[in-house]
Amino acid sequence: MVHRITAEKIAVAVKDGCAKMTWADLGKIVARRKDISRLVAGPLKSMRAKVELLSELTRDVYKHRYQDIPIASALMVAFSLKYLLDMLDLMPDLVPGMDESDDPAPYQDDMAVLAHVMKATQRDIRRYSAWKKRNT
Repeated sequence: MVHRITAEKIAVAVKDGCAKMTWADLGKIVARRKDISRLVAGPLKSMRAKVELLSELTRDVYKHRYQDIPIASALMVAFSLKYLLDMLDLMPDLVPGMDESDDPAPYQDDMAVLAHVMKATQRDIRRYSAWKKRNT
């Protein structure tokens, strides 16, 4: 079966996913930062710096270190990381019977969700990045 990823499907998935996000979800994402680091060290290494920044943003929002972000943007960023970690995708990440590799192809939908969220929240991410540089 061929899965087609469209901008419309991505936008709907992000909107629906954000509507279901809870504060507890942010905590779970923060607790799984090592899993995120493992993914961006392997199949998603081309997005490593960006994903790590989103992970740090989620952690700082969750721990109340950074609050200068609209809740909608914080939820979108957190959702993109949850989606990355989630096994229920628009397109399966792994084909049963195949070994996991450094091939990013199975993660096309994850990369599309991340790209959509980064574009939609780019102003907020830039502001966070500047805040982080001033405060570290």
